[in-house]
Amino acid sequence: MSGRNQQNARGSFRLALALGQAESRRMRANLIRVGLSVAALIVGLAKGNAEEQAAKPETPEARQARLFKKFESTLSNA
Repeated sequence: MSGRNQQNARGSFRLALALGQAESRRMRANLIRVGLSVAALIVGLAKGNAEEQAAKPETPEARQARLFKKFESTLSNA
């Protein structure tokens, strides 16, 4: 292989290496982007679920238990 051909081969190799590194960075950026999207989706679902739990009306049993605890605390404070 002549000197010129060796230089061309090295240049082609460097170009292929640089393109491979750029593709690797692009793939890593896409993976991070997808991960952040999934995390945002999970947070949104968890937040919606928490708001739904807070918006549920109190059951009669829960109300009775809450009032009884309040009654007990007033007796212990008296």
